[in-house]
Amino acid sequence: MSDIIFDLRLLIGIVIIINLFLFLSKSKNRYWQFPVVIWTIIITIILIILLVQNEQINDLNGQYLKSAEGEKMGDVGVWQEIKEYKQQCIKVRIALFHLFGFQTLMNLVWQTIGYKKTTRKPFYKRTAITFGTIFLFYLIFYFIIGIIPIGSII
Repeated sequence: MSDIIFDLRLLIGIVIIINLFLFLSKSKNRYWQFPVVIWTIIITIILIILLVQNEQINDLNGQYLKSAEGEKMGDVGVWQEIKEYKQQCIKVRIALFHLFGFQTLMNLVWQTIGYKKTTRKPFYKRTAITFGTIFLFYLIFYFIIGIIPIGSII
């Protein structure tokens, strides 16, 4: 995977543009639809990427174990490839984690705007509280990652 694809600034810029475009083209005071759809798509993409990365790591581990049959250690080239791929996966996962947090914040903002603009409908209040809670968990996890380097968990 190319580093340019997972540059966090590029991803956040694209998400901002999509959010603004969809927000400006909204209809009938439906502030919740587009941000939630984008958030759901981001979650789906993150899950797919995690599954693909884990499958690739398992395949590389299988190659390494196969090369180690009857030997003390396996192919050093495959081991180095596994190590480099895991480092690349950590970078991608951290970028996607921050993208998730950013879109969660955007959802919180849009839901709060929807609550104030639509005569305080309870639906927007509930969704704002939900995204506020999710964003709080994101911040807690973000600070934990800053203290303890747990890149492989992400």
